[in-house]
Amino acid sequence: AATTVILRDLTVYTLLADVYRGVPSAYVDFVGYDEVAHHSGISAPDALETLWRLDQQLARLERAIHEAPRPYHVVVLSDHGQTQGSTFLQRYGQTLGEFTESLLDGGEVDQPAFSTEGWGNLNGVLSDAITDEDSRLGRVLARVVKPRTVDGEVVFGPGYRTAVEHDEPHDAIVLASGNLGLVSFPHMEGRVTLEQLGQRFPRFVQRLAEHPGVGFVMVRSEELGALVVGGHGIRHLADDSVVGVDPLASFPSNTADHLRRTDSFTNCPDLLVNSFYDPDIDEGAAFEELIGFHGGLGGKQAEPFVLHPATFPVPDAPLVGAESIHHLFQGWLATATGPERPPAWEPPAEPAEHPVLPDGGRPG
Repeated sequence: AATTVILRDLTVYTLLADVYRGVPSAYVDFVGYDEVAHHSGISAPDALETLWRLDQQLARLERAIHEAPRPYHVVVLSDHGQTQGSTFLQRYGQTLGEFTESLLDGGEVDQPAFSTEGWGNLNGVLSDAITDEDSRLGRVLARVVKPRTVDGEVVFGPGYRTAVEHDEPHDAIVLASGNLGLVSFPHMEGRVTLEQLGQRFPRFVQRLAEHPGVGFVMVRSEELGALVVGGHGIRHLADDSVVGVDPLASFPSNTADHLRRTDSFTNCPDLLVNSFYDPDIDEGAAFEELIGFHGGLGGKQAEPFVLHPATFPVPDAPLVGAESIHHLFQGWLATATGPERPPAWEPPAEPAEHPVLPDGGRPG
């Protein structure tokens, strides 16, 4: 209810207010379809119903633009897609954290409880609202949510306890985002290498990569640089050479570029774990309890889109990573001159209908 109705309406009202004020540019998130698809599937009737209702909000925006004090361009984009499949826990009877702990020979693993994406979206909107000192609504909200505010951020949901408690770190910390797992060893200084892990936990990385639910593990070697380790082979990211079976064979061709980018981050985790991906059935396995997921690699989760005016220049090179989208949009903002004012909006000749589902029915 909060994501698909309350947040959607607050977002639309905020955007319409910006349009009527004539602000130079505005950016908003519509997160309802993503949240519903996580739990129902990307083509489920309730997910398509949410998408259809979002389309109605875009029509409201179009009408408002015709009444705005200045012309506007509209760009619609997704930050990702979603891949589907039974979860890691459903398939194998244990979480990634529990399996990791079984490989540590008595070591303990911490799996911090963070708010789900739905709570995260709500917390993000509330956190933004209370920072607007010129907003009367923001000042009222700040008083209401003060008991759930930590370091200036609103934290509702299961993540509140994690935010206020700071336990002694365990031997390993395992986090999950869709079918992406992040494993860090807090007692070992810096980014832990394959050689260091081998001394502390012999064959840990290989045993992790051999699990049928794991597609590959990225780890840094002191001698060989970044490695992608699979159950039956290794890929060297430095030169893309492969020993044995390429662990990236079932993934898209630009997967290695994405991994090299992640490996370059100063806060890259010690181990990056990606679930398997089966292109024949288009399935992977999330490390959290979501049947529609994103965060890792494999399938449609890595196929976002940008819908933009045809007059905007299109880059020659592929877009890899969020910063490439940032630079693209910065270029568009710098060069956009604004279209001529369109004619007055007229309602469509026929009322819009619900989309037809694959089974011939209609959502709602």
